[in-house]
Amino acid sequence: MTKKEEILNETFTLFCQSGYNLSVTDIAIKVNIKPPSLYSHFDSKDDIIEQLVKIEIDNFFHTLSDIFQLIGDAPSLTYKQKFQYIFWNILKYYDNIEHLLFWRNIFLIDNELLREKCWNMLREREKPYYKMFVTLFDQAAKHHEIKASYHEGHLFLFITMIQGLLNALVMYHTIKGMRDFAEKTWDAYWDSIKVD
Repeated sequence: MTKKEEILNETFTLFCQSGYNLSVTDIAIKVNIKPPSLYSHFDSKDDIIEQLVKIEIDNFFHTLSDIFQLIGDAPSLTYKQKFQYIFWNILKYYDNIEHLLFWRNIFLIDNELLREKCWNMLREREKPYYKMFVTLFDQAAKHHEIKASYHEGHLFLFITMIQGLLNALVMYHTIKGMRDFAEKTWDAYWDSIKVD
């Protein structure tokens, strides 16, 4: 592992614990170098965090891409099964509490310019997946698995449901401890959009 990779790895952990409040000194201590030596690898603390955010966004969307690939390669699945697969696998990604804490802290970055850069990276990466979700909902309606009155609200509710469960994960630290809660939430969601 290079020193740069070590700095990124240690900063990831520090960012999960302290958010934007971590200091260059904290990072330097973790990687056993003097604070000025960090600047031979990165321009600033913000540069380190920006690179970490890009890596984490890439990791998440790579996972989401794999999820969509798997459901696309399984034409025998019902749309309910496809949505369940997406639901459970997104929750599984965040079963690693560090992922969850990292994402929570991205949205709490004090530096407005850096926070905006991070938001823009996220918005750019989510655009094609938003379209994939819309297509999936449209296909489910055409196949009479969900109500034909589908509108963006169903998608927003799906995302909000996952966000709510992820917020609960921050408190409970594991999806295993929340499985019943998540299953009941899923069932209530699906009952609200399925064709009767």
